[in-house]
Amino acid sequence: MDRCLLCDKELSYKANLYELMFIEDIICFNCRNSWIKNNKKYFIKGFKVDSTYIYEENFSKALLQYKECFDEALYNIFLYRHIEIFKIKYYGYTLIPMPSSKEALEKRGFNHLIKIFKDTNLNIEDVLYKSEDIKQMNQDLKERSNIKNVIKIKDITLPKKVVLVDDVCTTGSTLSSAIDLIKPKVKKLKIYTISTNHKNVI
Repeated sequence: MDRCLLCDKELSYKANLYELMFIEDIICFNCRNSWIKNNKKYFIKGFKVDSTYIYEENFSKALLQYKECFDEALYNIFLYRHIEIFKIKYYGYTLIPMPSSKEALEKRGFNHLIKIFKDTNLNIEDVLYKSEDIKQMNQDLKERSNIKNVIKIKDITLPKKVVLVDDVCTTGSTLSSAIDLIKPKVKKLKIYTISTNHKNVI
């Protein structure tokens, strides 16, 4: 019997007949159901941001286990229920992941965003980088706003249609900086974050 990648309980429990007959998952119903779905849209610099989940305690724990505890096996839990819709929605687009610090990449040994989105089978261009090793987790709003001076872009020609992707949007400062760098280089720009701060969609 398969077991939940988060809580290690058997995956046999389903909430109802629909779950039992039609929905497969790699985490259990209780773990998945503890993540709050986001059904609202919000905008950064005029660009609509699509997000699947609200960044709250339960989702945060799973993301931290993946990123900070280097639990690489969790990479596909975040898009698992939505990956086919994602492929259709962004068909023909190239994904551009938001950058991690060099220190974080070296510590993890893998790029957590590229790992998450690789199963979409869409092209991924890793063109953004941080010129300084700055982590936003413990920064206040003012410090986060200074990230625009740290986000840089490689001097290459980008595809015409791109999607900026990230795991979580908190204040939107990093995405805002990335928009400024990418917008002049492409014809179509979309934004997707797996989760978002609840304040963004109030």
